[in-house]
Amino acid sequence: MNPPTQHDISAMKNLMSILNGGTPEKQPVQQNTNTGRTSQPTGPISISKLREPDVGAMKKILENLNNATSGAVASLQETATYDRNVKEALQTEKTETGTRIGSWKINMNVYEKMGKEIKTYDIVNVYSNESLAQDLYLYEVAHGLVKLFNRGETLTSQSVREMLNYEEQYSRNRLDALRFKKRYQESIKKKDYTTADIMESRYQQARSHALSAKNQISGLYESI
Repeated sequence: MNPPTQHDISAMKNLMSILNGGTPEKQPVQQNTNTGRTSQPTGPISISKLREPDVGAMKKILENLNNATSGAVASLQETATYDRNVKEALQTEKTETGTRIGSWKINMNVYEKMGKEIKTYDIVNVYSNESLAQDLYLYEVAHGLVKLFNRGETLTSQSVREMLNYEEQYSRNRLDALRFKKRYQESIKKKDYTTADIMESRYQQARSHALSAKNQISGLYESI
């Protein structure tokens, strides 16, 4: 298949201009590549020279596309009235510091602690800019709480208190595990194996408690 010529491109632009209500432009002289002779165009393309079925078909395509788009939006809005996940998706947008979901923002903080990069999350009310929870270590907790708050739950609600309680257990034991691991490594360097054994035991215990709390959080999150 031969590529479109400049004349073809110009004619197409002229046609689109006419369909959009513009004024037809005079077509340039076309070079005959076989004979080297030039031929004059038959005149500017007129909308009246288009076959009526072609124009009607084009209009029909555009109408169907518009109706399909409008229908999809209406269908999503209708689904959102009974599907919480669809409703949340329609209310979610990215921000410079994280995510906005309905009436709440999840802001992410990044900093270094004990030689490691730490990410935490704050929950902020969109309208009052009041921070309702700060430095949450798990995004599941932040997102889960936002889901609950958007449904009208408060800090005194059982589900909210339960989520925050497991978050506190997880963060406390996680930090303990990091601290015991560091002391274990220091003891090994000093060849203080008695202290190293104690620190290793405490590390394993704190790590186990942290993982248990995280599993509880995952279960709560999935149930919301």
